[in-house]
Amino acid sequence: MNSISQFQHVNTARTAVMIGGEEISYGRFAADVEGVVAWLTRQGLSSGQRIGIFLRHSYWAWVCHLAALRMGLTQSTLTQKFREQAAAVGLFDVALGEFEGVYGSDVARRMMLFPPQNMAPFAEQVAVTGTDRRYADPQAEVSARRLMFTSGTTGKPKVVSLNTEILRSRVLFKQRCQGLTADTRLFSLLGMDTIPGFCFPLAAWQAGGCVLLGLPVSATMKISHLPHGQSNLLLVGPARLQKLLSINPKPWDGRAARKIMVGGSRLPIPVRNEALARACHQISIIYGASETAMITTGDSSLLDRHPGAVGFVVDCADIQIVDREGRPRPPGQKGIVRTRTSHMVLGYGGDLESKPDDVFRDGWFYPGDQGVLFEDGLLAITGRVSETLNIGGLKISLLDFEAELVKLPEIKDACAIVLHLDSGDRLALAVVCDEAVDLQALEQQITSRLPVRVQYELLCVPNIPRNAMGKIPRNAFAEKLSEWYQRKKMSRNK
Repeated sequence: MNSISQFQHVNTARTAVMIGGEEISYGRFAADVEGVVAWLTRQGLSSGQRIGIFLRHSYWAWVCHLAALRMGLTQSTLTQKFREQAAAVGLFDVALGEFEGVYGSDVARRMMLFPPQNMAPFAEQVAVTGTDRRYADPQAEVSARRLMFTSGTTGKPKVVSLNTEILRSRVLFKQRCQGLTADTRLFSLLGMDTIPGFCFPLAAWQAGGCVLLGLPVSATMKISHLPHGQSNLLLVGPARLQKLLSINPKPWDGRAARKIMVGGSRLPIPVRNEALARACHQISIIYGASETAMITTGDSSLLDRHPGAVGFVVDCADIQIVDREGRPRPPGQKGIVRTRTSHMVLGYGGDLESKPDDVFRDGWFYPGDQGVLFEDGLLAITGRVSETLNIGGLKISLLDFEAELVKLPEIKDACAIVLHLDSGDRLALAVVCDEAVDLQALEQQITSRLPVRVQYELLCVPNIPRNAMGKIPRNAFAEKLSEWYQRKKMSRNK
């Protein structure tokens, strides 16, 4: 496939997008993309310039991103944290979207509002002449770059720059590896600001399939209003899947034809069992990173073999388990995960030739996970390097402990972190539960599940923050709770 932004290989009458009950054909989809290309060209944009896109309307957001690819622009999806994103890469040439009350100097040299206000074709809302269309150069895409912001659990944006060749290879690999076809009806609950949330819809369109979109996209959109029930392929993180199941307790329509792909973090076995019973006939686990793309995949039945299983190593990836000095460990032994793929980036900073971060060493990428690799190629994640506590000489995996906590019926969500206090570090267990819960009784249950006797603080919180991939930004969360805890303690002492 020579292009990832054009779909001339697909019958123009086929449905490319379903949104708000409306079906958009491939012909209409392509025409809207070409219309935006002409409009942006008329606004003075050209290949090599940098554009940040912030649109809540999911259909027009995709049209604008595809148009930016067609034009050879360096483009990125901006989120509510667009100021931090702009600070990470420098000012964009243009910021396109909805930036009410935002000064241009915060984000870009030039702010542009996107004109369409409804689902009518672009040409009906914005005048596009035949003369304009001559600017849609089919060769411009080769110069395009995609900037992804990844923070993992640090809370500080890092920039991953994907050139067109890397992006294309990732898209086509996902299409082949996950068996996407013209019959695919994909709905993704991973945002466009994530690699899976961006690449899987492109892969579905390259296969001639249909992508379901929510209308409108907003931070306050109720998850119960999303079109997940109409999909036969649902892409989601474990936490969001659990929430979907809780708000939709009955059997889902189309269950027998639906497959769910889960990525972002470990999938709890109870969530898998409930999803298979009511929502789908198969669950596939995917594991990877923005820096490397997908490196393992497998059926969720592998969780019965190991609760941290994330699948078998894919054919374009190489994975090793090493000690802290980088020496490989034998199969079946725990250690630090490192990986490399045929379409990985080499560093951060918006430039593939930038100085490598400490997670890039000797041609390998270190995602910060601990795991075990078995002889048959199965990888299991046992925790994060930064999520293992050494207490009394015994190491505790925070992920394993959190999995035990959420088994308690009183706890809806949980996070184990270390508070950094003036008096020293202290283990804290942040839990989400109802106000009526007997905290003293709950604390006794938690204490009985601790693998080692240790003092801790039980903190009730309204929610556990998670990033776009469902991971907890532990450093930022710990800092916030540490400040809150110390203020609370000082007020008590007054």
